[in-house]
Amino acid sequence: MRATIPLGVLLLLAGCAVTPEPQTAAYRQGYEQGCQSGRYASGLPVVFVQDAARMKIAGDDYALGWDRGYFRCGLDASQELQRERGRGFIGMAM
Repeated sequence: MRATIPLGVLLLLAGCAVTPEPQTAAYRQGYEQGCQSGRYASGLPVVFVQDAARMKIAGDDYALGWDRGYFRCGLDASQELQRERGRGFIGMAM
């Protein structure tokens, strides 16, 4: 017996393929600093960190990591703060 997979299922799975992140030291440093900065932007008491000179270099893994870390951690921190405020743990009552 021959099993067939519908074309739609294959296309759906292909769309879910994850593009691997660069694993260079520059990317990791950028991700960590971007992550911290994203948390800062969300209102957590941490320091904003960014190497402005490296952000201007096209194709630098640092800039790619910083952007991804900033948005990922900033979003996560914002969502966590919203949940905590909703439970009355921190912030002002809404």
